[in-house]
Amino acid sequence: MAIDAQIRVEAATVADIPELIELVNEGLNPEGEYNIYPHNAHGAKYATDVFEALLKADNSRIKLLVVRDAEGYPIATGTIYVIATGDVFTSAWNNWGISLQRGMKQEVLDSLFGAWTKRHNKLMSNQPRVFVEALVTRNTWQKRGCATAILTEADKIADEIDVPLFLDGAVPEFYERRGYSALLDDSGVEASAVPMLRKKKSERV
Repeated sequence: MAIDAQIRVEAATVADIPELIELVNEGLNPEGEYNIYPHNAHGAKYATDVFEALLKADNSRIKLLVVRDAEGYPIATGTIYVIATGDVFTSAWNNWGISLQRGMKQEVLDSLFGAWTKRHNKLMSNQPRVFVEALVTRNTWQKRGCATAILTEADKIADEIDVPLFLDGAVPEFYERRGYSALLDDSGVEASAVPMLRKKKSERV
């Protein structure tokens, strides 16, 4: 998919957090579906704590990215993790010890991010890889290259260190067009989305 000439990808900042919360609410946390936290001040506090933790993490291992429109407004986001050989992946949304707020339930987070994380580690085992998590785009900017722009950044990181790229694909066909293939899921973990892998550069040439 062509990338809209108006947009640009940058590292997110603390000032972006209110808009990042709006993005997650729209893309990952709609009422009645993945209702991972309440849409109120308590939920916003939890999401703020998660984003602040990601921004404070080692930038060589974790990059919280944002796609901006021509005016600089955040219209998409995604987090890129560089996972070394033997490392176990943990998600800031469920495994970093961030305190739950009023109205939240651990079992709700476990059923989504916890399941994805457990399956991820079972399928990828000790392999080094790059992982993209919580890739979301504003509804009004769908199909204009925002997700592609973030994935392009992830591709560059993975290719530079010659490791595969793993993600959970809600729309497998989109990722297949970018060179990903669905993994045989023999993890025994019930999780939504499709586990997908893009081979490392040395295996694609």
